[in-house]
Amino acid sequence: MIKIKHTAFLISLATAVALFFSCKKTPDRPHINTTAAGGTLTISQLKAMFNANNGQNIKFTQDISLFATVIMTDNYKTLYIKDQTGAICLKQKTAHGIFAGDSLRVNLNGSTLDQSAANSSLQIDSVDVSSSPTNKVVKLDVGKPTPPITVTIAQLKNSASDTTFNSITGPFFVPRSIYDGQLVQINDLQFSFASRGLFIPYGSPTYVLPAPILY
Repeated sequence: MIKIKHTAFLISLATAVALFFSCKKTPDRPHINTTAAGGTLTISQLKAMFNANNGQNIKFTQDISLFATVIMTDNYKTLYIKDQTGAICLKQKTAHGIFAGDSLRVNLNGSTLDQSAANSSLQIDSVDVSSSPTNKVVKLDVGKPTPPITVTIAQLKNSASDTTFNSITGPFFVPRSIYDGQLVQINDLQFSFASRGLFIPYGSPTYVLPAPILY
């Protein structure tokens, strides 16, 4: 009789353990919506739009998505992002937790395509990255590889050009390069002692390109 009770107890225990693990569920993970709001644009298409608009600012008032990866950030409001067609600067309204290697979907609605300063490069300005319902940026992935492009000084200089636009205040130019906004690396670079503390003024004739550089 005791043996029968002992066997029945073991069977009941095994059944309870099986039920426990069969009912254990994988915790739900929130769904990340990767659907492009209002269609998509590439960085090269954005630059072409600026050219077609005679270099005038473009204010986006409808949903349109840009997919890109962050290649560099100042850890405050400025990001450099790239896709398969090029790179561009993105300015956030407020500082937020976006880092190099983050893959983003940016809804351009509410932002402006303009120049970062007179005679300077293009940027996507005033992007809402806050945690409020007005947020326009979705982080799709993290830790994506963001290797620099290795170039020579000669390649940088040969890639530089200007696009001239006309306005009511007179002509103005926007510097152009295939390396605009890209993270580039120049090997075997040296600076003379006499050049310490010097810099190239933005927009000067010797200015090459607005791009983050690794030495």
